[in-house]
Amino acid sequence: MAELYDVIVIGGGAAGSCAAQYTASRHWKTLLIDKGIQEGFLGSLGLVCQFPGFPDAISGTEIVSRLHRQAETAGAAIKTTTVDGLDVEGTNRKVKAETDEFEARTIILATGAAARTGYLTGEQELFGRGVFHDARNDAPCIKDLEIAIIGKSKLAAEEALFLSKFADRVHFVIPSNRLDVDSRIFSQVQHDIKIELHFSTSLKTINGQDRVTSITVFTGGQEKEIPITTVFTYMHDYQPMNQFLKNSIQMAPNGGVMVNEQLETSVAGLFACGDILCAKPQIPVISVAQGVIAGMSVEQYLTKK
Repeated sequence: MAELYDVIVIGGGAAGSCAAQYTASRHWKTLLIDKGIQEGFLGSLGLVCQFPGFPDAISGTEIVSRLHRQAETAGAAIKTTTVDGLDVEGTNRKVKAETDEFEARTIILATGAAARTGYLTGEQELFGRGVFHDARNDAPCIKDLEIAIIGKSKLAAEEALFLSKFADRVHFVIPSNRLDVDSRIFSQVQHDIKIELHFSTSLKTINGQDRVTSITVFTGGQEKEIPITTVFTYMHDYQPMNQFLKNSIQMAPNGGVMVNEQLETSVAGLFACGDILCAKPQIPVISVAQGVIAGMSVEQYLTKK
């Protein structure tokens, strides 16, 4: 018979670790299941420029490791495995992992939105070391630097306009002869003196060892190297890590988990927090706050029970 917990948290990133720390510190028997520290979005970042309490950049792996230690100190158990499915029928919920099965009175989903395919050459290897995907989160990292943006979408164009406020120069590499934007946005991009448009240009490689040093592009029938320190890529989207749910709860059209104000899903006693809600990576401190809120909601739920 599987060991019974008060709460099982699935996903050990910023949201899940903080949720587990909260419930464990309130003396609820807590299990944190994590696929691996570097498997989530935060843990994969080579450098994180904005995280409370760290005035200097720190690796995502170090942040997640510290969050895990904090959860363990509070009393949470941590298991490294992959969850394959949930059974939400009955009084207690069952979590099915690779070789184990766990049982809990409540569950918090915090598996994030880090699933991606189609990485550009050098993108994954230098992620967080000069390669970024979120201008709102990482803009302070590129103040007065020469950067590149890869993409042709409306999002890429809007991020180019935003980042031009921080960067010294923005190379906008567009793998098409046009941008997929309306005339207003195109006019703004075209007249921004810090943005240099590279139409019909494809990215070949992102170059560097420990940090990005340049990009190699193909344009006009030949390769060209552009010295830059930072690349923002907008060629592929992230996907929420929700495959194991198998339609057991209500989902939004974008693949995010739908919750109420208490972060409770359509199934009573099943909560969610972090990037799995919005189906894309968000600023880590927001995930931290959602993790605490989910932990508080679980405590209220268990107390009433």
